[in-house]
Amino acid sequence: MPFVSITVVKPKSDEFIRRLSGHLHHAMIETVNCPPATIYHAVQQVDRASLIYLPEYKGLARTDDVVILQITLKEGRTAEMKQAMYNRITTDLRQHLGIRTEDVFIILTENKTEDWFLGRMGNPPESTG
Repeated sequence: MPFVSITVVKPKSDEFIRRLSGHLHHAMIETVNCPPATIYHAVQQVDRASLIYLPEYKGLARTDDVVILQITLKEGRTAEMKQAMYNRITTDLRQHLGIRTEDVFIILTENKTEDWFLGRMGNPPESTG
C-alpha cells in the first residue's frame, strides 16, 4: 500500500487534483502492483513563494506547474518496475493533464512491512462497549 504526498503550486481546482490523483494511482496499479483498493494521497497546494526549487537544473527548465510526488511503498519492486512507473506517470500526466515531463519530480522511498501501522494491524479489535 503506497502513500503519496503530492505538492503543487496553488491554485489548482478540485477536478485537477482528482484527475492527478486518479492518473497517478492507475499508473502505480499498472506498473508496481499497487493494490487497486488502497489509495492514500495527501495533497498540499502551496504558495509559489513556499515552494523553493531551481527553475533550471541539469538542463531541465521547470515552471510553476511543477508537481512533486513523494511516493513511499514497501520494498520489493525491481529497477525496471520503478522506471516503468516513472515513465507511465509522466506520460499520463502529460497526455491527460498537460503537465510537462520536465515539471514532474518524483522521490521514491521504500521501506519494510514493519515500518507501517494502519490502525489495527495485528491488534485485537477495540471493544464496542
